[in-house]
Amino acid sequence: MGYPNGVPNANSAARLPWLVKGGIVAPTDRYMIDDSKPNNWLEFEDNAAGTGKIHYLIGVDTNNQTYLRNPNGVLAFDLQLVQLATPAAPTITNVGTAGAVTWTYVVVARNGVGATLGTSPASAAGSTTTGNATLTSANYNVIAWASVSGAAFYDVYRTVAGTTPSTTGLIGTVASTTVVTTGLQPATYSLNDTALAGDGTTAPTVNTSGLIATGNFSTPLLTPVNVVATPQGTTGATTISYKIVAVNSAGGVTAASSAGTTTTANATLTSVNSVKVTWNSVVGAASYKIYRTAAGGTPSTTGLIGTLAATSGTQTFTDTGLAGDSSTAPTVNTTGASTTTGPTTSYTASNYIGSETGANNALVAALLDSSGAAVPLAAGLLIYLKIGHTTQAGANSLNLNAAGVKSIKKSSNPANDLAVVHAVGSIMQLVYDGTVFQSLME
Repeated sequence: MGYPNGVPNANSAARLPWLVKGGIVAPTDRYMIDDSKPNNWLEFEDNAAGTGKIHYLIGVDTNNQTYLRNPNGVLAFDLQLVQLATPAAPTITNVGTAGAVTWTYVVVARNGVGATLGTSPASAAGSTTTGNATLTSANYNVIAWASVSGAAFYDVYRTVAGTTPSTTGLIGTVASTTVVTTGLQPATYSLNDTALAGDGTTAPTVNTSGLIATGNFSTPLLTPVNVVATPQGTTGATTISYKIVAVNSAGGVTAASSAGTTTTANATLTSVNSVKVTWNSVVGAASYKIYRTAAGGTPSTTGLIGTLAATSGTQTFTDTGLAGDSSTAPTVNTTGASTTTGPTTSYTASNYIGSETGANNALVAALLDSSGAAVPLAAGLLIYLKIGHTTQAGANSLNLNAAGVKSIKKSSNPANDLAVVHAVGSIMQLVYDGTVFQSLME
């Protein structure tokens, strides 16, 4: 394996050969992997000189947990992704009249149902050698096991049966009781085998839970776009400009938007002769700060002139001659500093969708919560969709849970269609903004 043009990049002590992205974009587009970065990061670039756009990074920490980062402008985010752990061997306790019969059980952790189904390998076996030969509601075995982070369900298999019942296989499923607000789980779960029927199946031995979001992660807000300043009342010939900053629940702010400017404002702003400022909502924003960056009349002050609580749809703020505090709008996005520990939704196990139906450019998928119900399509919903059809450089859509066809747009500009082709088997990271799905990879 050699280097591009036969030599390693000057920025890197060791660069791996080009990777052709094939069906993802045009075959002439290639990525470079730079393994000289600190903390075991691999950096994927589209330029051999090390000066191209960094599309994403991959790293592994000391706990062997993988992190992904996409530092494309303000879209940078870190997300810890791990598979479900294999449960520890269960403990088996006899209740009622004991005996001299062996009963053996294993436990499997599961991260969802239906389209999101995935399981851990079966645990090591737990046994009792003092079980009653005939299990009943009075003489039964209690199977207990420790919780597994990220699990939505636990499947219990009887692998060695006594006399009655004599069946083996899956005998029951226990739902996780994750506390939604904290992501915490009880220390142990249990199931009573009171002669439950086994279905004859064999417990899985391979981890099929895929990648699930867990641990600490942060997602910086996008900078507001489409800021428009529109004079109200009697117009004039005065130029006034505004910039908008999105604020998250932890107080972090985005960089200021591009300026929205009017050149026909009244020279003196009042409650009648005002300027209406509008902009697109930002997914995840708790509020917005409004800065007047150019003032041509009365008032003549610039700086922060007000804040607005976030609502759905287009945001609107009216400048009626508000005083500016002379401050400068921020230029650095600090919203990624806030982190969320543990899953924070009721469908905590996984927002990974491992299968997709539909057609090329018109995707169809289902995402179910831990109870098997369809996850509601709401602003802020983040999914990881393994596609079964290609998407084109152009118009694409997704119908999730039969909630209606929604366009897939670039998160760098939600007004634009996708710019690259995504091949079958690719995993798309999509967030719903209340109107369209935004692709976090563009």
